[in-house]
Amino acid sequence: MNSEILVRLPGGDPESWHFVTGPLDEVKTVSRQFGLNFWPDEGYFTHSLHTLVIDRRGRPAADFEGNQFTARQLGDYVEVLISAGSAEAMQRQI
Repeated sequence: MNSEILVRLPGGDPESWHFVTGPLDEVKTVSRQFGLNFWPDEGYFTHSLHTLVIDRRGRPAADFEGNQFTARQLGDYVEVLISAGSAEAMQRQI
């Protein structure tokens, strides 16, 4: 999606979005690692709707399927994840 179209969408700040691009085989590999699906549809790709939260180690920490959650709920989850990570780091130092 080009940035001209993206900025017209709610929350469409191009600096906030990260797209998986590259050769089709590599995109399929990455998508499968995160349980995502996509398929061709009338010259475009349609995809499942997931919001993934990736921890500081690059591992999936949460998979919110669909869009039946609020920004506050997502923010609360990320805050808890960050706090847990900070507590874990402090325990390693003791």
